[in-house]
Amino acid sequence: MGYEIFYQPELNDQYKIPGKKPIKRIWAIYGSLALGVVVLGLIPSIRNWFWDLLIPGDPKVTIPAFSGLLEDVRQGTGFSDALTVFCQEILANA
Repeated sequence: MGYEIFYQPELNDQYKIPGKKPIKRIWAIYGSLALGVVVLGLIPSIRNWFWDLLIPGDPKVTIPAFSGLLEDVRQGTGFSDALTVFCQEILANA
């Protein structure tokens, strides 16, 4: 059973109880992050660095292997089995 007792209502503004973050503040954070990603995506050097971070190695090998991993998972193959096939494809074409 939760309740609050206010003995001196005039002190409520002075000693605020921390609560949930306002919704506007959360959306402002999400919007700033999205805008930052878009702006950084427009800078070629950062975009290439991020692409290399997401897709290591030779993209001609990694992208089809990753697509195969996603397709296997969508078809109901167990994740560990699909990941094993993914790694085998990467090693076979390395």
